[in-house]
Amino acid sequence: MELKPIKKIKTSCPFPMLEYKVDVLYNEVRKASGIAYIILELIQKSAMGNEKIAEVLKRFGIPSDLHYMFAKELSSLVANGILDTRINSSYIDNIKYFEQMTLDLFELTAKGEKMFAEGAIPTGQEKAKTTPVFYSPVTRKFDLVCTQSYAPIETSFLGEDFLDKVQYNVSGMEEYLKFVQTKIGLKAEEMIINVTYQEPKKLAAKAEENLTITIDAEGMDFGFATSDEKAFFESYYSSALMSAGMLMKDKYKFDISVPTVDFNTLKVDNLYIPSDAGKQAARPCKLFIGRGVHGYSRTDNVLRYENDVIYLDILDDKAEFALLDNAGCKYYLPLNVRIPCKTFGDVFEMQLLIETVASDEQFKRILQAIYLDCYEHSSSSESSQTLAYVATVLQDAELLNKYTQKKLSELGTDEDRIDLLLRLNTAFAKCEGWNAYFAEIARDIFARYIQTVELESIIFKNTVLTPLRKAMDMPESEYISALAEPLKKKESAELVYQALDSASFTESEILAVVNVIELYATRVFERTPIDGATELAGKFALFSGNLWRLCDMLGVENPSDYTLKDDYNIDEFFNTFATYSKAKKEIEKYKAYANKSFIQLDRFDSIFNPVQEVLSIERTASEHPEKITIKFIDEQISRGRYSVAVSNLLIKAQYDLRILLSADLTVGANELIDEAERQGIIKRDEASRLHKLRMCRNGLQHPEKRQIPFDKATLEEWRDTVFSLKGEDK
Repeated sequence: MELKPIKKIKTSCPFPMLEYKVDVLYNEVRKASGIAYIILELIQKSAMGNEKIAEVLKRFGIPSDLHYMFAKELSSLVANGILDTRINSSYIDNIKYFEQMTLDLFELTAKGEKMFAEGAIPTGQEKAKTTPVFYSPVTRKFDLVCTQSYAPIETSFLGEDFLDKVQYNVSGMEEYLKFVQTKIGLKAEEMIINVTYQEPKKLAAKAEENLTITIDAEGMDFGFATSDEKAFFESYYSSALMSAGMLMKDKYKFDISVPTVDFNTLKVDNLYIPSDAGKQAARPCKLFIGRGVHGYSRTDNVLRYENDVIYLDILDDKAEFALLDNAGCKYYLPLNVRIPCKTFGDVFEMQLLIETVASDEQFKRILQAIYLDCYEHSSSSESSQTLAYVATVLQDAELLNKYTQKKLSELGTDEDRIDLLLRLNTAFAKCEGWNAYFAEIARDIFARYIQTVELESIIFKNTVLTPLRKAMDMPESEYISALAEPLKKKESAELVYQALDSASFTESEILAVVNVIELYATRVFERTPIDGATELAGKFALFSGNLWRLCDMLGVENPSDYTLKDDYNIDEFFNTFATYSKAKKEIEKYKAYANKSFIQLDRFDSIFNPVQEVLSIERTASEHPEKITIKFIDEQISRGRYSVAVSNLLIKAQYDLRILLSADLTVGANELIDEAERQGIIKRDEASRLHKLRMCRNGLQHPEKRQIPFDKATLEEWRDTVFSLKGEDK
């Protein structure tokens, strides 16, 4: 059974070539002239054979004084072997004898017949042409050109003396040149007389990839595309010659010397030529180990152990580099390999990169060695990534735990331990089984470090702990609670809140563990200062300030027992009430944290809101009292807006009475009504109704006072009374 090849190498093998400088001697020919053509045509026609040539020429209209040209041409034709004659050729160009010569004295030679048929005749000149001729001892053929690249044979591994042992024969040179004479510039009618040449140039011609070196488990052989090449190669080449020849090509040799080993001593999984070694070293892998002798390295982001011979020696002391991945390890040996040669029955040497797949035992040993190296040396990003790879392949997360515990024990502070643990966790995160170890280690460090938190250090320690908390997947609420716990044992809730706020936690997150809302609400009721050190405190401070400013303005000391003042600045009231309302809205969202306190705070709204409502109505109405119409009042009554109707009716009444009485703005409603009654402008019952309207309006603004009862009918009665002051109809 034919063995499966391990490797096929396509390369070029030079073969000898001879280049001759050949001198070719030949007879020149020319096209037959008119005179020559006439002569040959006459001689060829035997019917006129006994006629004198001169008479025939005259008959064709050629005068005697031109016959000398025919005589000369006739003599030339004889001299050049175109014609034979029975007379002495020296008499032919003598015009005296020419006049007596008959046609039958001449006849065409075989050469003359051929050349006459082709329209050419010799010029009588012998000429020479020089041409290169290539001869291949391999194919035993001639050629005018060499299509392959070539160089002097001594520049190749064949050597200057190679052809000394080669038998070849170039005796067919002249015949070849006659066959291709038109290709060297000769006319087909011209005759080659002689061929001469000197010693040829000895060349080495090279065809691209004409040689296949096939290597299998039993050895190697040389293969060629043609039988001529194969036969010549097997006759004149040798393994030693080819071994030397391969070393003359840069791609087939390493930059430095390599050990020589026998092929049958190697475990070969694949073969590569030396020029491919760099490409193999750059193949994808998880971990690259290099001896560094040949300069093979990696510039990508794979893990690297370079210039570390101990790991490669585990595999083979001749190994130059190794590629490790999750499946196993391949290592590579640059060697000069002695391979049995099937072609010549001896040994062929060639430099090769041998690829070998490491055994499971070798793979495990090298991984264990790498782990021990990392374990003993200081931690780094590279070492942790390497350990993650080792643990993944060995399926042993305990290795990571042991390494982590050792490296943590070498550090002096928990800050450093947390930093290292987080870096290791990043490297080990994808390793099966690591998460459980990490959770346990992280929990211990966290519990210890959290107890050291102080007010002064919370920002820094939160910065340290936050990445750890995230890596632990600890909920934010649980983390804040843990962070606050040691502080709550020693500090007030307000200070704890401030500390957590300074650490940039949100209000809701902090309030979940430190409720200061009840504290701030109590301070509002007690009218004690609130330190606005936090945004939350600032909200309650603003609310408290405006609440008590309104109370002071209206004369309210206790929301349960008060009497509202009337002598306050309405504009100031509106401004303060607006700020109060906005501040109240801001703290409303905290109601759930102090529900009872907020119910008490809401009691102030029952004091302030009616005042604001009535004042707003009256301000609007007082700006344009003339626009208060019966229709407007009826609309308010029909819509149930009784307070609006009451306030507007009183404004309308005061406005009209001031006009009727020519009173100024300082005169109050009570006085206006009484004066109008005294002057008889209104009757007693009308004055009574207007006084009830006035007291009803005051009751709206002062809910603490006794209220005047009224209904829709009462409002309509008041409406009619007010609009009757100036005689306005309903």
